Amino acid sequence: MNSEQSSEAQPEEEKYPWAGPALFTVVALVLFKFFWWLVTIGPDVGH
Repeated sequence: MNSEQSSEAQPEEEKYPWAGPALFTVVALVLFKFFWWLVTIGPDVGH
């Protein structure tokens, strides 16, 4: 049980090393989608 308690005491970064890159990827995709949406609605307004 000591191993479980120590794992719970660890920071989320150590428990989930993919949290940083995954969060960055999600934010990048959201910003890209938002930028792409802004770009596409411009010319498509008169379409």
